[in-house]
Amino acid sequence: MYSNRGWSYSSPASSSPTTLSAYRRRRLPKLPRLPALGPLPLAVVLVGAAAWYHFVFGGFELHGAVTDSTTGQPIAGARVWSMRANSTTAIDGSYSLSSIKPPEIVAFDAPGYRGQSVRVTLPFDPVSRQLEPIGVDIAAVDADSGRPVSAALDGAAAVETIRVAPVRPGQKFTLSADGYMPVQAAYDGQDVLRVTLQPKLTGRVTDASTGKGVGAARLALGDLVLGTDSDGAYELKRRPSTGTLQILAPGYRRGTIDLSQQPGLDVQLQPNPVRATYMTYFAIGGEGYRQDM
Repeated sequence: MYSNRGWSYSSPASSSPTTLSAYRRRRLPKLPRLPALGPLPLAVVLVGAAAWYHFVFGGFELHGAVTDSTTGQPIAGARVWSMRANSTTAIDGSYSLSSIKPPEIVAFDAPGYRGQSVRVTLPFDPVSRQLEPIGVDIAAVDADSGRPVSAALDGAAAVETIRVAPVRPGQKFTLSADGYMPVQAAYDGQDVLRVTLQPKLTGRVTDASTGKGVGAARLALGDLVLGTDSDGAYELKRRPSTGTLQILAPGYRRGTIDLSQQPGLDVQLQPNPVRATYMTYFAIGGEGYRQDM
């Protein structure tokens, strides 16, 4: 009870401090206090987890495909590798690489292509790469004049510049061109592979109708005069870059070769049959001479 200046006040019995404390003790039980952890146990847990991940855990399996960035075609036999494992792609370009522990670098390479690498952070997602093919331009030139020559690679159509991609170091190419000796060249990492072609120094004179060689034909180029053998073949000691080679043979029209325009030395002569022969009185009187005529 509390009194002040003639009046008094009493709190209800239900609100006494003793009764309220008992109620609170029933509704709010005390929780046990957690033990205090120092930094050492936490460090031990982290080190143990890291040791398990690096030395005990076998890693994830990574999947994907490798294709050509230019054509989109799959690259078979491409190498896919990491620090702990390596694999090669199948014929459809697909691969499977085990023992991947993110974050980890995975590299891709294949002969004739520029290699790539990628850091793998999500091993459950497929990792596919497009490799850029390495290419080379093959240019054939005349050994004497240095002028471009249309050449053919492995029997293909003849062009002045041949593009090959992908290309591997040490890969060999055989070039051929009309009027030139075949030549073999190897790729050694250059962007442009210049191939020197030696002009042919041999030729053949043939009958345009039968294809048979014309023997004893006479060829003249300035002061140079030579003849064909029984099969119509002949050979020059040096091929001039200019001039016109004249070919004469009995029973054939005159043939010519413009050495500045035609690379080859083969020529076909058109037959020119003799319909009549003019002979003098003395020629007709000599039986042997007449027979030769």
